[in-house]
Amino acid sequence: MTNIVIITSNGIRHKYFSTMFSNSKNINVKKIYKEYDSDYRKNIDVLSDFEIEHYKAREQTEYDFFSDIIHQFNNQNKLNEVSINDINNEKYLSELKEINPDFIITYGCSIVKKDILEAFKDKILNVHLGISPYYLGSGTNFISLLNNDFQCVGYTLMYMDSGIDTGEIIHQSRAKIFQFDNIHQI
Repeated sequence: MTNIVIITSNGIRHKYFSTMFSNSKNINVKKIYKEYDSDYRKNIDVLSDFEIEHYKAREQTEYDFFSDIIHQFNNQNKLNEVSINDINNEKYLSELKEINPDFIITYGCSIVKKDILEAFKDKILNVHLGISPYYLGSGTNFISLLNNDFQCVGYTLMYMDSGIDTGEIIHQSRAKIFQFDNIHQI
């Protein structure tokens, strides 16, 4: 049995991700750190109509794809809600050391800094939505679609290092794009 900790965000896709790991027979999720990203509705005054429609469509598509699975989430006792960037605080580093997971899996979280990276060298795996090294950072699939760079839409699983999405690549997969797919379905 592999013991893991998940560091992720609060979107529907992130809950799906955590649920799938939690439902695995060969993985023991010891703790889930869920960072709270800002809700676009709180910043609606400064967003363009295009941005508002983008966030609404993404949320609806995620619900359409993942709602049947996220209701199976049964690890509330392992869930720890944290503010953005707080995962790097000494409190959480101490908790992580005490848990001593085989792996830490990150997906959609803030930047994990030096102390955690050094304490768990070669044990932190990052799921990056985008094909590295071509698109780094956040929103990479969206940006590659805007650039008509369809071969760079997908995900990269990599070891985390001190750079932004620059770790050693373990696996990549490009998106299967079907006629009439919108950007959120891809």
